[in-house]
Amino acid sequence: VSGALRERVAAAAAALAYVPDPAARSLASRRSGLIGIVAGDLCDGATAACVGALQPQLATAGYAALLAVAGSDGEGVDRAVAGLAAHAVEATVLVGCRAGASGRSIEARRGVPVVHVGAAPADVGIDAAVAGAIIARYLLDLGHTRVGWVATDRQPAWWAAGLRDGFAAA
Repeated sequence: VSGALRERVAAAAAALAYVPDPAARSLASRRSGLIGIVAGDLCDGATAACVGALQPQLATAGYAALLAVAGSDGEGVDRAVAGLAAHAVEATVLVGCRAGASGRSIEARRGVPVVHVGAAPADVGIDAAVAGAIIARYLLDLGHTRVGWVATDRQPAWWAAGLRDGFAAA
């Protein structure tokens, strides 16, 4: 295409306030340019901060974020994962929530990478008692003799109980 023609096309596009259609572009490139973010609870400060930090990083990398707020139950998360899959997201980031079996199955069948932030996948075990014992042992080895622990009502009860048990065992 000649330079003159390119300039005329650019001028016409500007005059019409033309914006390229991302859906049409994705048909040609087979890439949506979308990253799905499933957030458990945006009232949780850590979740909101993580989502807020993700978006500009994705934009810098040339992606747009598609956000779904799903709550923390597996069913809501699975519905959100299915909804994002319908938009052909190239990856899914779960922030402060876990996908249930059907959500994991959807992404596995599509071959879409899934990143978990703030909550482990349901098929990965976390031993909170061992974590508590490691933390307590570390602090004791530093010479601390009195250790306190502050928890929020947003921490899962199993995690809080496990940490407490680990602290007590150390």
